[in-house]
Formats: sequence, C-alpha cells, structure tokens
Amino acid sequence: MPIDLSRRAIAYVEIPTACTNYDLPAPTRYDRMTPVRCPDPRMAALTAQIGRVGAPRPAAQLAVWAIANDPAWDDIVGQAERYADADSDEARAEIVEG
Repeated sequence: MPIDLSRRAIAYVEIPTACTNYDLPAPTRYDRMTPVRCPDPRMAALTAQIGRVGAPRPAAQLAVWAIANDPAWDDIVGQAERYADADSDEARAEIVEG
C-alpha cells in the first residue's frame, strides 16, 4: 500500500503480522520489525492469499504456524487455550473450539 509522505516526513502505519514460532506470543505494537524478503515461497504465497481474502487473524496465524513449524494439532489447541481470555477451563475450551 503506497504511503504519501509529500505533506509530512513521518507516517505511522499498522502492518498485520503473525508469529512464525508457535511457542512464542504474537508480536505486539511494541515489537520492532525489520522487513526482509520472505525466504519461503510457500509463506509468500500464503501471505498474498491472506491479504486477498482478508482471513481472520486466528486462521492466518494457524496457517503461518502450519508452514513455519508444522506443529501437532494438540500443540496448537494447547497454545490457543493458554492465550484464550476466559475465567474458567470450560469457557476457555469453548473459546478455543470456536
């Protein structure tokens, strides 16, 4: 997406990201990112597709992990359960299932 800097020298933008290590939390706005050319053609194709269809962030994150780490499904469910915002195990499981 082009950014017009003709009226100002600095522009703040949001770039959606996904973590490529399923055992680490996703980056936040406080993390510094250095853009580089994607080394994996599968990941490049995935990110282009995500951009075209506007996939929900959880689905995009899962697809990135599938390519970058090929984790077991139980590991992904466990990761989702750890980060689900809920007050009980039952509520957490319901969020993860959704």
